[in-house]
Amino acid sequence: LGSPLNSTAINQGITFLKTLGFNVIVGRYTYTSTGFLAGTPQQRASDLMNMFKDKNVKAIIPSRGGVGVAGILPYLDYNVIKNNLTELEKQGLVSCTIHNDKEYYQTES
Repeated sequence: LGSPLNSTAINQGITFLKTLGFNVIVGRYTYTSTGFLAGTPQQRASDLMNMFKDKNVKAIIPSRGGVGVAGILPYLDYNVIKNNLTELEKQGLVSCTIHNDKEYYQTES
């Protein structure tokens, strides 16, 4: 969701997860690079939102984070995220951004 990785590193990570028995779903813009970021903020947000909407997704594991992640915040649909949290996110393991930015991006109860 931040800085890009080269395709070899991405593919190695995917292969590793598959050897552990995971079914890996790759985002449309996973291999995209725009300057020092992995695609535009809109592209990265689109990939993330598509993962939240996909009922087959049980965990979202970004390949990287970093300073670029803040750029996607205006493009996220927080109601969709809130209503489609995976079990890991319900435990608060990867939902800190949603909670930290709640005052700026309010969701309806």
